[in-house]
Amino acid sequence: DTFRTVYPLLSLAYPDHLAVIIQGWLNAYSEGGWLPSWASPGYRNCMVGTFADVVIADAIVKGVTGFDLMMAKDALLKDAFEEPPKFSDGAVGKVGLREYIDNGFLAYDQRGGEVVSRTVDYGFADFATAQALQALIARDEDNKVFDSQAKEDLQRKAKTLLERSQRAYSSLFNKQSGLLTPRSRSDSRLPAGFSAIEWGNGYTEGSPWHHSFPPYGIYTGNERELGKLVDLHGGKTRFQVNSKQLQIRKLRPADPRDGRHGRRSSPS
Repeated sequence: DTFRTVYPLLSLAYPDHLAVIIQGWLNAYSEGGWLPSWASPGYRNCMVGTFADVVIADAIVKGVTGFDLMMAKDALLKDAFEEPPKFSDGAVGKVGLREYIDNGFLAYDQRGGEVVSRTVDYGFADFATAQALQALIARDEDNKVFDSQAKEDLQRKAKTLLERSQRAYSSLFNKQSGLLTPRSRSDSRLPAGFSAIEWGNGYTEGSPWHHSFPPYGIYTGNERELGKLVDLHGGKTRFQVNSKQLQIRKLRPADPRDGRHGRRSSPS
């Protein structure tokens, strides 16, 4: 929720305040070994994804100062590559990371509910972390922070994370519906009873429409290059047509959840 709204605003308008918040998360990492998935203020299993990664990575890319950059880099890499302990019960790290890496996505027959949201959110963190690693490398022109071998290692990790982020949404894209949909490990067909406007099942606090247009699949950081999600839709024109459908509601307004665009919850 706030990683899409409040924290990007803070990075632009109040970067000193954001730095204090991030350092608090890093203090938790230093003391507990992991970034909190849901800081409240300690560890709590509440939502899917590791969006502290996205906030910290965004701050690094924008050049926000006032927090420990090297600790931040280490924390991002741990979330990206290390399976969390089972006893953490979702309070830290990426639950099902091994499956996500092996399959490219989390399958409903292995992981159960919210698999689309979790997969897309993991991809978001992967994309953001890759951007942060590349920014750290680019700023260290004189090799004062990283030697050439360390830079090569970070560059390899960034490349891996970018590939993982693309594979996340590509694996779940369903040509029939034009949406990211739950799938089993071996079958990409739509699950029986799938509804494009139903909340829940493979999605967290939203419908397939809310979770099928991740910005990291649309924008690459290069203004002349669109993301691979646009290609999956059949090109820019077709993508624009499909994405505009997000704002069209079904003509049954009695239930605020019964539609493609609902402002009452997180993804909107």
